[in-house]
Amino acid sequence: MKQTYHAQRRQAFLEQLDGQTAIIAAAPAVTMHRDVEWPYRQHSDFQYLTGLSEPDAIAIFAPWHEHPYTLFLREKDLLAEIWEGERVGVHGAEKSYGADKAYPISELPQRLHEYLGSSQALYYHLGMDAELDRLVLSERQKGMQLGQRSGDSTQSLHEPASILHEMRLHKDAAEIRRMRKAAKISVKAHKAVLKTLEPGMYEYQIQALLEQQFLTAGGCYAYPSIVASGTNACILHYTENRRKMRDGDLLLIDAAAMYDYYNADITRTLPVNGRFSARQAAIYQIVLDAQEAAIAKVKPKLPYSEIHATAVQVICQGLSDLKLLKGDLDGLIEQGAYRPFFMHGTGHWLGMDVHDVGDYQQQGQSRLLQAGHVFTVEPGIYIHPRAQAIKGQPSIGKKWRGIGVRIEDNIVVTTKGHENLTAGAPKQLRDIQT
Repeated sequence: MKQTYHAQRRQAFLEQLDGQTAIIAAAPAVTMHRDVEWPYRQHSDFQYLTGLSEPDAIAIFAPWHEHPYTLFLREKDLLAEIWEGERVGVHGAEKSYGADKAYPISELPQRLHEYLGSSQALYYHLGMDAELDRLVLSERQKGMQLGQRSGDSTQSLHEPASILHEMRLHKDAAEIRRMRKAAKISVKAHKAVLKTLEPGMYEYQIQALLEQQFLTAGGCYAYPSIVASGTNACILHYTENRRKMRDGDLLLIDAAAMYDYYNADITRTLPVNGRFSARQAAIYQIVLDAQEAAIAKVKPKLPYSEIHATAVQVICQGLSDLKLLKGDLDGLIEQGAYRPFFMHGTGHWLGMDVHDVGDYQQQGQSRLLQAGHVFTVEPGIYIHPRAQAIKGQPSIGKKWRGIGVRIEDNIVVTTKGHENLTAGAPKQLRDIQT
């Protein structure tokens, strides 16, 4: 049953609160224009603990309280549900969503004090809802004033992310199953592009094909699709997707599906006409070699920073071999001479958020990988069309300019090594050339 794993998470969260109170708010509905709203997407922290995909809801966790897990949410309202869809309601929150007690959201102002009075610390994220912030801070202040009269006036304020985001970083089997499904949908979409792509198509036609695949399989897009042809591939977050693709272009596609709140994140770079030029192939192979070398390193207890360091070394060596960088390899790395070509990290945590939560360092040192960590590995080389000679480096010939390549896969750390969730999306030169 779906709520089983939410209940397990709630129990773990309650235990880590150590007798204190946490207030977690649902994401607000967001207006697209005038009276039209964007499709609703629940805040990942709230969804992680409750499974409830409705706005106007508050979850309160108070281990010391008669009702350790309380939901405040919208009441059932037939007229509103005719317009907007069915609501869970108070009864449904207790019966189907595991709440120890549920109340209408309208009762939060008069009941909130019940959950603050016996807690010396409050876990609450400021800044998401100004009205809720005022209510929480006001009730907290009242409680502290009462505490002064009784001799206990302290109630520290903490960020719930300090507990929740560490929990979310470590993916369990149920989460990995959903990420595997998101990856499978995404891989199928990238394969469909490979069969369809040809000169004369518009970037938005490829975007439409990708997102059709996502929706057909029961998912949706995880983030705005990047479909960047020609020199657009040198714009890291290009999403205009309006250009007509030409014979001889490369097409960089960074697009993937979300399935049941879990995301994939894939990038592939393809020749529009089915064949790389010699220079395109040379850059592509460097990026591929860097990615494969970095992925091969992944195993438990590896410092996360080693993934980037490995990719940087391969890219520096490759650019040096092509005479696009000059100098001693160690010196090039130390000086960051590669950064005009490779200006981002080699990956990020992946999960309910595409750029998922969790610290990359612990006690000033790179975090050691553990089974259940999931992240991207995505090196790239981008030679901007307006690239000029880099100080101390060779000038960049015009025939190199405008080439942009990135290759990205989704990696799960296992007990013995790793699993590449997106390995099915072709990336070897022999597999993407016709």
